Amino acid sequence: MGIGKGTLTVIVFSLVGIVICFFRDSSASPQAIIALGIAVPVIVLIIIIVLPKRSLKTDKKVYVPTDNYLLWKLLITIGMGLVLCILLCVQVGIKLSIELTAQRTETIDRKEEFDDQQI
Repeated sequence: MGIGKGTLTVIVFSLVGIVICFFRDSSASPQAIIALGIAVPVIVLIIIIVLPKRSLKTDKKVYVPTDNYLLWKLLITIGMGLVLCILLCVQVGIKLSIELTAQRTETIDRKEEFDDQQI
């Protein structure tokens, strides 16, 4: 498919994380489900980054990458981070702008009220 095993694994676990986030409303604590949905692909990405890779020193031929693949990955990651920050700001703004009103409760005894109306 033109991508490596690690990239494919991160994509698959990202899709799993998205599916987990779809089920947030069926839980008593939706924030924990969203955190789990975000943590799954991030943990897999960290594991793949930490795993040992072949070094350029051990290769017979020194190959220096000259394409823009790393730059595009970096720009896409920055863009996704900006979208995440914007969505979080919108979510916080919506939560802060909701006006909550308490229901008024009467403390007058109903019998006294009824007696006052008959007079």
